[in-house]
Amino acid sequence: QKLFQVIVETVDAFGAGKIELTPEDQEKEGDLGNSNRSSNHQRRRPTLRVAGGWVRDKLLGLTTHDVDLAVDDLTGVQFANLILSYLKSTNQQHLMQSSKIGVIAANP
Repeated sequence: QKLFQVIVETVDAFGAGKIELTPEDQEKEGDLGNSNRSSNHQRRRPTLRVAGGWVRDKLLGLTTHDVDLAVDDLTGVQFANLILSYLKSTNQQHLMQSSKIGVIAANP
């Protein structure tokens, strides 16, 4: 439950302009073919969807150990960096097991 609280608070903080993409992530934003700003230059709140096995397991009443998120308008790395920024800005670094984000280029 804390995980979902942090995710929602991160999206809210980003939408409100309280945390920003890193300069590196801002460069990647153009690579998505869209921007996280609407035509009137106001920041859009990313849309998140819970997907995959977590949904199936919850529907079946099973315990789950991970969650898959689909994020609109941001890459997974950009969103992970926003979560790290949010946790640091709210002095919740203790919730981070690592400050590194791993990227898997493709499934083996």
